[in-house]
Order: sequence, then C-alpha cells, then structure tokens
Amino acid sequence: MNGKSEKLLAFLGTGKRKAQSVPEIADSLGLTAREVSALANDLRTHNYNVVSDEKGLYLAETDEEIKAFVIRQHNRAVSSFRSITHMRNYLKSKGLLPKGY
Repeated sequence: MNGKSEKLLAFLGTGKRKAQSVPEIADSLGLTAREVSALANDLRTHNYNVVSDEKGLYLAETDEEIKAFVIRQHNRAVSSFRSITHMRNYLKSKGLLPKGY
C-alpha cells in the first residue's frame, strides 16, 4: 500500500450513505478517476472493504453492502467472460490465436 492508497482510505466515508462518485473523489484528492479506481483495488487487496455502487465508492459498513458488491462484480465478470469467449472462439476459427489459448 502506498501513500496515495492511504490518502484514499482516509478520505472514504463509511456506509452507503457516505458514498462519493469517483470523479468527486478524484477532484478532491488531485488524482485521476483511473488512479482512484486503481487505488480502490489496491486497498481491496490489502483487506479493506472498499465497495462501489451506483452512488460511488465507500467503505462497507455492513455485510449486506459487501454482498451486494460481490454479486455486482461477479455478474460483471461473467458478462465479460462470455464476451471474451465469443471473440476468442471467432479468432480461433480463423486460426488467429496461438494453440492452447
């Protein structure tokens, strides 16, 4: 975890009612939206329960907030995997991917 991650952690509110949008957080901390998202992921890898929803980013206050985040992220991952599988199969049919890919 680096100084920017610690800065984000100190800035985040706890609970859904304290959610802030990524652009708002970025503006407040002098970061880009991409940096904020990457830092949120970094905090998650250090066991901080940073979650996001339609309102923005926040530290989870309840298990239900974490559960909702996990379900949303799982559904996004499944959707992405399906798209990737289709495109990979297309490329394989044209011989454009290495064997075993």
